[in-house]
Amino acid sequence: MGEEDGGDDPAGDSSQSAARHRSCEYCGAEIDTSEWYPVLQRRGSDGEPEFYPFCSEDCQESWRDE
Repeated sequence: MGEEDGGDDPAGDSSQSAARHRSCEYCGAEIDTSEWYPVLQRRGSDGEPEFYPFCSEDCQESWRDE
């Protein structure tokens, strides 16, 4: 255990665990993406979609207001 299998990740698969957690675009709070959370999507200057995750609808609205 330890360094060879993903370090201190109790689930044993740090890549899967990291993929399930993101930070709120507005406040920086950690988001567990295995649960529902609001996301804003729009096109970047290169035409590719950009996704902005939020921990709550309040953070999403505050981000839009800036």
